[in-house]
Amino acid sequence: MSVTLVGPPHHRRAAAAGKRQHGFLAGLAAGWRGLRLAGSAVLTAVGAALPFAVVAAVFAGAAYAGRRRLRRLLRRGSRPTTAE
Repeated sequence: MSVTLVGPPHHRRAAAAGKRQHGFLAGLAAGWRGLRLAGSAVLTAVGAALPFAVVAAVFAGAAYAGRRRLRRLLRRGSRPTTAE
């Protein structure tokens, strides 16, 4: 028993041709593909990190508010009393 895997037709034609293009337009096309791939990778990473960043921001905001409230309470308790 044997299995043969065949890709889509346009991939077979490109592989069979084996031609590599050179020149300004080929470089421009390759650079554009690279920019699209890099942008896609960055956006994927941001999308994956965003839920964690939201949760971290909520916890940071709660900690900041709690710290301010604690400082305010400690300042009230440490005021010197005046002798009458």
